[in-house]
Amino acid sequence: MAPVSALAKYKLVFLGDQSVGKTSIITRFMYDKFDNTYQATIGIDFLSKTMYLEDRTVRLQLW
Repeated sequence: MAPVSALAKYKLVFLGDQSVGKTSIITRFMYDKFDNTYQATIGIDFLSKTMYLEDRTVRLQLW
């Protein structure tokens, strides 16, 4: 049985001017799609994705 590795957690914060594509980049990464009709984000948007790599599991928190 392979040893269980600890879950590594990383927070990624996307900063930039309004309407430059921050949410579009996150949506593309999370869902592998691009939405041309996306409405502007009001407030804070947060998503989390767990990725299973060759030798470890990583959880990304995208802000």
